[in-house]
Amino acid sequence: MKHIVLFFSLMIASSCLLAQFDIGETSLQFNDAGRTINTDVCYPATAAGAGTPLASGQFPVIVFGHGFQLAPVDYDWVKDVLVPKGYIMILPRFSLNIFAPDHVRLGEDVAFILEEMFNNTPTFFAGAIEMKSAVMGHSMGGGVTYHAAANNPNVTTTVTFAAESNTSPTEVVSIAGNVTAPSLVIAGSNDCVSPNADDQIPIYNALGSPFKTYIEITGGSHCQFTDGSFTCSLGEFGCSTGTSEAAQHAAAITLACDWLAYYLQDDCPAFSDFLTTTTNSIYEDFASPINAKVKVFLQGAHNGTDMNTDLQTAGLLPMSEPYSSLGFMLSNAGANLGLSVPSLTGNNGIVDWVVVEARSTTTAVAESVVALVQKDGDVVATDGLSPVAFSTLTPGMYHVAVRHRNHLGVMTQNTVMLTAN
Repeated sequence: MKHIVLFFSLMIASSCLLAQFDIGETSLQFNDAGRTINTDVCYPATAAGAGTPLASGQFPVIVFGHGFQLAPVDYDWVKDVLVPKGYIMILPRFSLNIFAPDHVRLGEDVAFILEEMFNNTPTFFAGAIEMKSAVMGHSMGGGVTYHAAANNPNVTTTVTFAAESNTSPTEVVSIAGNVTAPSLVIAGSNDCVSPNADDQIPIYNALGSPFKTYIEITGGSHCQFTDGSFTCSLGEFGCSTGTSEAAQHAAAITLACDWLAYYLQDDCPAFSDFLTTTTNSIYEDFASPINAKVKVFLQGAHNGTDMNTDLQTAGLLPMSEPYSSLGFMLSNAGANLGLSVPSLTGNNGIVDWVVVEARSTTTAVAESVVALVQKDGDVVATDGLSPVAFSTLTPGMYHVAVRHRNHLGVMTQNTVMLTAN
């Protein structure tokens, strides 16, 4: 998804605000080549408190980076919603040189934390890690998010609040093209610390992800993305706001929660909730794609229940789509496999490349896109998780066809409605 949404008002009751787990708390210390990274960790627990037992199950990991001269405690409004929904949330306490913080190194710290959680899991969390992750952050931590996510297959998605582009020694915009994970960029329209024209919008435009969304909360400020931090507010002195901190929190966390539920917990209705939320207010939508939910089984790969993922397992999936060379006219010709595709497992494992067509008649192809088919038959975008999206199609009634280079194609007998929702 690639669109820009502008919020004017937002008062939302969301299932994301309903708790499922208590919040357990602990701390972890990571050591990267002699450099110590101290973190606070909050996790789904059987009871609230320090060191309480983990709830049963496996949970995605979220690493959240705080702003300059701020601390994890300034983001309790994020933690208090996300952890009870079934996420392990790691909040590094960045060690900073206040005169010249090395944001690239901090991004390396975040990436190292994810690597350790996935491949050298601390004993306390053994068996509790689901191999999906989000990197999130505010202000400086937002800029660090993109340094951590660039060329990083361990990152499933990113979410930032008022991210700074002017990071040292490398600016975010110069590396954002290497961030291909689905990305949600949230800003406040009254941000005078990291003005959107200088930071948020250039970052959004530079991001390499084909599925990215930029949202401005009208009246929202830079520091209202914290829990009323006095330190942050000093730097924002004299700036105006047009909404309350509570309203800004509600808008941001509802959108982030639905986005994360879709990308980290395979909650398809959450994606619809996300889109519905953006249309509950006046908004501007530029080039929103038309989405299609498609399911198909390939006979050769079918094993009686689902499909085998032998090509992915053997490392034989073509890295670039194979259909342009066969004469297919594709709107996303030359698409490459998303960086996270080789690590997808279970029902999300990839069987092969396919072509999805939207046909205005049974013979007239309105738009054709290359996509991937998962083990359970879901047809998804080239990142391996997101919905199939048509970038030039207008909403309307279409026949949907799926084609494969080694199989006969199939098509819906009747037309179906395709919209951005």
